[in-house]
Amino acid sequence: MAEDKSYNEIRNTAEDWEFDDRNKLPYSGKSVQTFIKKGIDKADVSYEERIGDSYFDSSTYTIYLFKTTEDKEAWLGGDTSIQAKRVVLNFTGTQRQMKVINGMESLNLYFTTTGETAEITFGFLSQEKEITATEWSDVPEDALISVSIDKGGVGEFVEIISNQLLLSGKTITVDVKKYLATGSNRVRVTAVGAQSGAEGKLQYQVNLTSMYLSPSNFAWNTPFIEGKEYNLGGMNIGGAIDKKLFVKVTNEGGYYKLYEKNLGTSTYITNAYFFKELEFPSAGTGVYNVELWLDASGLESEHLSYNIICVAAADETTARLVCISNIAEKAINYADNILFQYAVYNGGAAKGTPHIKITAVVNTNPLVLKDEDLVDVDTNTKLSYNFHLEVETDENDLQLTSLLSFGNEQARNFVIDNSASYPSTSGAVFYMNAANRSNTQSNKKNIVNEVTKGTVACDWTNMSFDGLDGWTVDEENRKCLTLQAGSTASIHYQPLASVGSGKTIEFNYKVSNVADYKEPIISICDDPSNDRFRGIRILPKKVVLHSRDKNTADYVQSYDLMDEQYVNLLITIVRNY
Repeated sequence: MAEDKSYNEIRNTAEDWEFDDRNKLPYSGKSVQTFIKKGIDKADVSYEERIGDSYFDSSTYTIYLFKTTEDKEAWLGGDTSIQAKRVVLNFTGTQRQMKVINGMESLNLYFTTTGETAEITFGFLSQEKEITATEWSDVPEDALISVSIDKGGVGEFVEIISNQLLLSGKTITVDVKKYLATGSNRVRVTAVGAQSGAEGKLQYQVNLTSMYLSPSNFAWNTPFIEGKEYNLGGMNIGGAIDKKLFVKVTNEGGYYKLYEKNLGTSTYITNAYFFKELEFPSAGTGVYNVELWLDASGLESEHLSYNIICVAAADETTARLVCISNIAEKAINYADNILFQYAVYNGGAAKGTPHIKITAVVNTNPLVLKDEDLVDVDTNTKLSYNFHLEVETDENDLQLTSLLSFGNEQARNFVIDNSASYPSTSGAVFYMNAANRSNTQSNKKNIVNEVTKGTVACDWTNMSFDGLDGWTVDEENRKCLTLQAGSTASIHYQPLASVGSGKTIEFNYKVSNVADYKEPIISICDDPSNDRFRGIRILPKKVVLHSRDKNTADYVQSYDLMDEQYVNLLITIVRNY
């Protein structure tokens, strides 16, 4: 038998051997080529030195080479007189692979046009194995993530994320809503190993549908009286896909009832859909929660949730109940908050007197803000409870508890958003709080110093005080002083006229829709128009402070900020620092 020669030996002695591309051997779908000595003219190689056929033994990674196909068949048949040249494939080294791991329930996803987001979550897994091994093992490796979208499924992918680093073991959630067309779309995710370069891909079929559920004259405030006809109210339903309406009724005592209604592809946009199959709860008089949603093969619409009052026939003239719905997600400090809507039932009477108690909890310390009766409240009517919240604290662990009672109790806890609220620092000599002002006040054009309750004159330019500017609210319902572009307010107060041993000045503000980033929005200085000013000048993305020295070096004496977000700026001036 001819001398054994391993694959690596042949491969690593390139000075002696070269490929003989006349004889290609099939192996794992690829061509494995045989070799002849260098310097030999292939055309002159004798028959005895040529290979006519081969056999691969996968159990031993060995290739047997034969002069003819007839020799191979005879050898396989057990003819020991046939000699075969044996090449042992001595593979060494490792293989790497990258997998994109789906973090969703399937690769066929549905999102609604009414939803604010269309989020896809995925991760990755880097693996390796010895070439001859069968099992892969996980390897810690970061990856570069790319996401491409075929909008409308037309066959043209556009990259929206390119080579974004994702750390090993982490997942990422990408909102693709704004890149989708209504109907069918494709989203392709690619992960490339940051060290290995191994690449993995995953593709989602993403469907954007107009399925939605919204209330239309939804009468949650109307009591459900046992034995009387009751209509849960109208609902607008969109989405011409096969869907079901689910209605779930529960109470705190453990009552549970689930209704399922097949709506098919029908839509109710101009004419509302009315669910008339609600049964009077077997648990009797009380407040029940009604939750409604649409489902289309796992795709759910937004859930609507309301509380309703149910009154047993025997209690119709005696029951006293109150329920709340449309509850706020949070309460904002120094702002007017509609905490909830509510409805009252008073034995068939037209008026009722529920009691409200509101408590703020700062860390663990309770502070009662309101404890009173709401007199002459209309029954069977949707009413909004508006509360102006003002808790003087710089703590972040804040909660608000409301307790509305009238025969029963309806309690809710709210997290207090104190992110844009900064009370007067102890010892302050001047404090302006826009939360206490409104455009309807007779002294609206004066600035009120909350420390002394005195007023400070102010010159206004291009101000109408019509609700769009002046003492109004921002997009998050926080009370503020709003100055539109082109408007100015010059307050007759000079905090830098005398510094003394030191002084602290604090601002809380937000700049939006900037047209000129070089234009100051707040100035406390001797001459704002002079480049060599002394004092404080706040620009949309920068605050500049100048004393009598270096008052031309904006970049040396400045600090960068961000526009389009609330900024609480604290400036401390230290004399002879």
